[in-house]
Amino acid sequence: MNQDIHLLLHNAGFITSSIVGIAMALYCFLNNPNRTANVTLALTMLAITTFCISHLFGVNATDGIQSRNILMFNISIIYTSIFNLHCVLALLGKDKQKKSFLFVMYIVAFALTIFYLVWPDFFLHTSIPKMYFPNYYVAGEYHWIMRAIFNVLIPIYFLSELVSSYSEAKDEIEKNRIWYFFFAATLGYVFGSIPILLVFDIPIDPAWGSLFILFLAIPYVYATIQYELMDIKIVAKKAFYYSISIVSVGGLIVFFDYFSDWLRSEYSFIPFWLSPLVSSVLIVFLTVIVWSQLRQSDILKSEFIHIAMHKFRTPLTRIKWASDEMQKENLSETVRSQLEH
Repeated sequence: MNQDIHLLLHNAGFITSSIVGIAMALYCFLNNPNRTANVTLALTMLAITTFCISHLFGVNATDGIQSRNILMFNISIIYTSIFNLHCVLALLGKDKQKKSFLFVMYIVAFALTIFYLVWPDFFLHTSIPKMYFPNYYVAGEYHWIMRAIFNVLIPIYFLSELVSSYSEAKDEIEKNRIWYFFFAATLGYVFGSIPILLVFDIPIDPAWGSLFILFLAIPYVYATIQYELMDIKIVAKKAFYYSISIVSVGGLIVFFDYFSDWLRSEYSFIPFWLSPLVSSVLIVFLTVIVWSQLRQSDILKSEFIHIAMHKFRTPLTRIKWASDEMQKENLSETVRSQLEH
């Protein structure tokens, strides 16, 4: 039973991370789809989400070969690092200066992807049970190449670029932007590396790795809102807070469904209708909150328009009266024309 709870918490963590990853990708892309840094960060988030989903399904598969086939999608880790590198260089304004380096790294990423797809045993062997997982990764002979380049060397390189740019920055806001991005990337890669340890039979619970996208996203989002990181135009801060709330509640609903399934399997006296009922109540509650906030936004817009019209109408009326009185005076044609205009 203890193992079931561990697996349940692990799965809930990676489901939540997948939802957050998709939300962050859309948030970054839709706010400024013409900016390289936004597009590459959105692609980074999608690559992370691909890893989370493949990891989630792969480690829960009961057949070792099927598990290995699903976990092959972990090749997305290559593109997490390469897109993140491109994003950082674009953020620092160095992407054009280092375009040759970026081109080489994209070629290396593509070549390694083809290599692993053609010879999958060099990337992963058939999965086997580890800790509380039905099946887990077994590294192939050349699995370490991806880890060395895309989990170690590239992150060290772009983190050093952030440190260098931070020391050269003169503007305090610019320094804060770089600092928060460095902080998010460092935490993200530290926690994101935790599931790798069990791949090499180091018995540390991979569930902690599900936190990495949250640590990557939260400091970045704070920097986005506080310092307008990467010049994203923030139309309404509350809209983002509501979206995060929706994602969080969605994650809780998924977690509750998993938890209730486990409860029913352990305690048969629990009625089958309890889980759908609670989930429905949560969904209705969330819908009411969103609807009320949208209604409040409409009310605020109407009040703003009403106040603005009132504030403009009073001085404009006085200006009109004054200009009418002035036109009665003996004025030149030019001045009279200007007053009428």
